[in-house]
Amino acid sequence: MRAQKSCIGFFDSGYGGLTILKEVVAKMPEYNYVYLGDNARALWFALI
Repeated sequence: MRAQKSCIGFFDSGYGGLTILKEVVAKMPEYNYVYLGDNARALWFALI
């Protein structure tokens, strides 16, 4: 039987979450990642 990889989840409700995720993936590439983010407080979406 094949062992399953562990999964690490990220929930980003602010700024900088993708930057943090990129660094974590670079340091721990052996894991799977799930990223959930929202843009409710992102100013540039309100301006469009």
